[in-house]
Amino acid sequence: MRILPLVFVFLAANVQAECWQVGDLKGVTAKSADKYSITEDGMSKKMFLVNIKENASSIIPSSDLECLKVSNHSMTCIYPTESKGTVETWAVDPANNIAYYTKSVSGFGIFDGPTMLVGKILGMCE
Repeated sequence: MRILPLVFVFLAANVQAECWQVGDLKGVTAKSADKYSITEDGMSKKMFLVNIKENASSIIPSSDLECLKVSNHSMTCIYPTESKGTVETWAVDPANNIAYYTKSVSGFGIFDGPTMLVGKILGMCE
């Protein structure tokens, strides 16, 4: 009987929505403006709230991105239009306090190209 309460605690922890504060992102990008040469990139001063929920995933701050939960620790976000598009992926590895981010931009001229960044989980959302 003592195990039963522990099972409920474990199940409750797995169903609750997860939100992480992510920052110190560093990595590489290959933009059209640089003739798609791979260069260092990062957003070390910016913090994001990566909110992964079943029907309401989001990234804050965002600019009109529609996000979809892929797993308990990852989501995909898109910004689709007729002639332009952005696809982002966000994933967190809480066991190692790591977050990673990819972005592909098309139709925005000099901003077109891929980005891949790795950062830190700074904490849980409040």
